[in-house]
Amino acid sequence: MKSHYKMFEQAARLVVQHQQGSVSLLQRRLKLGFSRAACIMDELEQCGIVGPPDGSKPREVFIQDEAALELKLNDLAQDYRSSAKSYRETNDYNSAAKDFTLKERSISNALKVLELVKGATQEQIQAAYREQMKKYHPDKVSHLGNEFQILAEKKTKLINRAYEILKKV
Repeated sequence: MKSHYKMFEQAARLVVQHQQGSVSLLQRRLKLGFSRAACIMDELEQCGIVGPPDGSKPREVFIQDEAALELKLNDLAQDYRSSAKSYRETNDYNSAAKDFTLKERSISNALKVLELVKGATQEQIQAAYREQMKKYHPDKVSHLGNEFQILAEKKTKLINRAYEILKKV
């Protein structure tokens, strides 16, 4: 995973440096094939570094400078370490990199978002929800700029969806 993260980090730095999010930029500068470059670009989108594709135009870059990127990468690394620890505890060895978004409304993904294990009580679910909301509330990053507020809003929506799923169980 370290080599994968290193390539992701290089791609993120390149995109922020050039303020242009395109697969062809990653292909040329990092000497990657189309599929690999496209996968990395999708991961950059999932992590909130670039926007969605807009036809043949380059993607919008949400991070404006290296300092903001460092903060974002540190946050992603912390999320990854937390997810990896949760994966080890629950004996789930799927790719932790894909755990940043809740794509399916499933109980197991909701548990991962709230960093819980199967069989958690409603009290544990509520406590985990409050803890995650404290950690990722948009007010916590208001001084860091608009892009971090947008990311925090996305993360809190994800946490809210996970909580709603687990509340019904």
